Amino acid sequence: MNQDLREIVAVTLRMYLRNRMALAYSYVFPVMFLLAFVVLYKDDDPLLIRHMGELLTVTILGGACFGLPTSMVSERERGVWRRYRLSPVSPARIIAGTLIARYLMILLAGVLQVVACMLIGGFALEHPFQLWVAFSLVTFALLGLGLVIATMADTVPAVQALGQCIFLPMLILGGVAVKLSVFENDPSTTWVLHLSAFFPGRYAVEVMQQCAKGGGLGAAGFSAFAVIVTGLGAAVTGAKLFRWDAHQRFLTNRNRIWLLAALGAWVLIGVGAEWRREIAPRPSRPSLRPRVVPGPTPDAIPASGTPAPATSTPAPSPAPSLPEQEQAPTMTPVAPTPPPAAVEVKADPVVTAAPPAPEPAGAAVTTEPPVPASPPASSAAVSAASTPDTPAPATPWRAYTNVDFARLPFLTVPPDNSNETPIAPADDAPDDNIQADLNAVAAALKNWAPGKVADPVQRVRNLMYVASTVDQAKAQMERHLPYVIMNVLRSQFEDRELAQILCWIANHPAEGDHSAVFRLDELGLLFNVNDWDVPEIRRRNEWYSIKFVWWVLGW
Repeated sequence: MNQDLREIVAVTLRMYLRNRMALAYSYVFPVMFLLAFVVLYKDDDPLLIRHMGELLTVTILGGACFGLPTSMVSERERGVWRRYRLSPVSPARIIAGTLIARYLMILLAGVLQVVACMLIGGFALEHPFQLWVAFSLVTFALLGLGLVIATMADTVPAVQALGQCIFLPMLILGGVAVKLSVFENDPSTTWVLHLSAFFPGRYAVEVMQQCAKGGGLGAAGFSAFAVIVTGLGAAVTGAKLFRWDAHQRFLTNRNRIWLLAALGAWVLIGVGAEWRREIAPRPSRPSLRPRVVPGPTPDAIPASGTPAPATSTPAPSPAPSLPEQEQAPTMTPVAPTPPPAAVEVKADPVVTAAPPAPEPAGAAVTTEPPVPASPPASSAAVSAASTPDTPAPATPWRAYTNVDFARLPFLTVPPDNSNETPIAPADDAPDDNIQADLNAVAAALKNWAPGKVADPVQRVRNLMYVASTVDQAKAQMERHLPYVIMNVLRSQFEDRELAQILCWIANHPAEGDHSAVFRLDELGLLFNVNDWDVPEIRRRNEWYSIKFVWWVLGW
């Protein structure tokens, strides 16, 4: 670094440290948000990991959009910048030194924020170097915005007013403090998603969140592009409108037309997001990460008249162990029992069979499926949804693309370590008893009729019901059974095709037949079917489907 540039950076840092208001925006302001997020998201585990993008964006906004213009306007009012202009150092070098000093102060605030989050949440960053790159890109963009504010504001109070006009909408509607997923599922608020596409704050959050806990910069391509474009537009505007003397007023500046460069960048990224259909927020990858699934892998089970895919099933990784859960009922595998003589599935898409009457207290747990209200049909008259010979229907699910996958509400799904739809980490192996149960279920799935129906959507739905029902029963194997189910699914479908089917199920959880829920006794899973809450099981099927989409795509 040039000697003059080093001296300018050093002088700027010393003056910055004397400005208490600027220091408050750079350091106290982010800490307040950190404490608020700890309280609001105290149930998250790990704590704060899903909000790193928001916290870092707030940190940069405080230092760049408030701290920088506050100190610059204050110094301009005191005549500091007029004396800078009279020095033999070039104006470009003076401005560059000032921005470098601001970047160093913001970087220090960001490091403190990251360290505090990691200590509180007890997690590690997935892409630390890429996070630094993303942080630098966002700082560049927002420093440019802060420079624009400094050139437009004539006084320090004007800085506060202009900053709030930009900061508050970005905070609430731009995805910085309020997650955009909140507005996704309500038709009356989806306009917020379209409006937020024009705010650079949402892209700052997305690009840093992907690097903190996600797919990295490669998974945030458009967001990174949007950040760079807004930074360039703001830098051009700030350079053209820069003022050295407090007596120069913004309204008398002949270069005001250059504001269109900054505004045009915001419009460009918004139109680009609309054109690319990037309106739905892109969540970071959930914790369901392994591509190689541990546990027993059943043989491929092609549907009737449908050849098995040529792809091979990934080799299983070593089976891990899990501390025994004392509250969960021990499940002893038994030999699969033959299906009942007659099961009639009604046309109702939600309730197709009534459960049997409750058994008297002390009686043995029954595994018989529910008796239908109408007279039983013959054994040959089994429902088409449970018979392998049923012809496959149309396949609208094949139209799903990556855009549809990204629109799934991933941020609303319970995390893998919660009580609903839990999934054990890849390195957390079941103990011997649970592993034996898993092996028995995997072996029984080879010949399980609901897992062999011709309709691929219904077949996947039936197999997912196994994990969802065991999850509702809170059995010991619930955290490890999803690996077995995934092995079966990937033995029958290619990953892209499977992701499309799972996406369809996630978007249509109430459709299809659910009689497979009452046939788990054929897999050696002995439950009291009177306890089943079918709508709840369908809801868990939706959540598992969303998680499995990211699993098979490796996002």
